[in-house]
Amino acid sequence: MNRYHCTAAFFVTVTLCIILAASVGVLQVSGQAAPQPPAVAKKPKALVVYYSRTGNTKAIAETIREVLGGDIQEIKDMKDRSGFFGFIGGMIDSRKHPITEISPMQVNIKDYDLLVIGSPGWGVKLTPAINTFITNTDFTGKKVVLFGVASARMKQATLDEYSKFIASKSGKVIDTFIIKTLFINQDEIKAEAKKISSERATKWMQ
Repeated sequence: MNRYHCTAAFFVTVTLCIILAASVGVLQVSGQAAPQPPAVAKKPKALVVYYSRTGNTKAIAETIREVLGGDIQEIKDMKDRSGFFGFIGGMIDSRKHPITEISPMQVNIKDYDLLVIGSPGWGVKLTPAINTFITNTDFTGKKVVLFGVASARMKQATLDEYSKFIASKSGKVIDTFIIKTLFINQDEIKAEAKKISSERATKWMQ
């Protein structure tokens, strides 16, 4: 083999070694785990659940949902509660027959961290529809805000009673409030709901 062929063979060998070394380096680099972005804390998700006969509780629930985001679920009482006699019947049922047929019968709450539950106050009780919802629901691991709506007669003791009921079903009531609607219009009712929920949203969503 002459000198020219030896030199050419040498350069071919060196070139192949360089290519091989580079390939190994690329493989080693590509085999390394890519740096992971920092974990982002998951924002708590809220569900507002309510029963409303006249529309006042609905207005409050929708206002709270606008402040917190999340979702909203109306609970419908399949028994006719309209008119004067429907209201009187509801007052009697809230004491004597607190379980009623509702729609939906079950609400899937597994994707939510916070439940805000609202109901009119009928006498010293909440409505049969909300009582049935609470009865049907497993609150394990859930935070709950409970609110009542009344023209005038409603005491904290009512919400305390239902807070204990929710606690017996493994939920944790972190706040309660009452909005009284006597002699105020729906715009004022919504303004009060917005004020309360805006002031307390940070606490609720922690």
